[in-house]
Amino acid sequence: MLKMSQILDVKRFIFSSALVACKFPDYGSFLTEHSKPDADFPYAKSKSKGEKVVREYSSTLACSIVRLAAVYSDWCKNPPLYMLLKKWLAGTGIISRAIAGKGVSAKNPLNCRG
Repeated sequence: MLKMSQILDVKRFIFSSALVACKFPDYGSFLTEHSKPDADFPYAKSKSKGEKVVREYSSTLACSIVRLAAVYSDWCKNPPLYMLLKKWLAGTGIISRAIAGKGVSAKNPLNCRG
């Protein structure tokens, strides 16, 4: 897809990664866009490898890596984020130009309650 994007002269290639590609931070710490994709299980490793390939192409193709988190759970629950993404990706209205959150929090699946 990256090679084809170069051939087609796309404006930007966006790779959908996942927050779980990164080890969950220690208490009081948080993940940023500079956090390494260093989690050690198969799904995380696949996202890490994908991010590496995208970075390799970034010198010749405008690329972005988006690490999505909690789009839906194993039980297909997280309607607020689903609705935000639906509106955001529609590309219409003010919500399509905004990303919610403060960038300093994440869900820890091992500590979720409710």
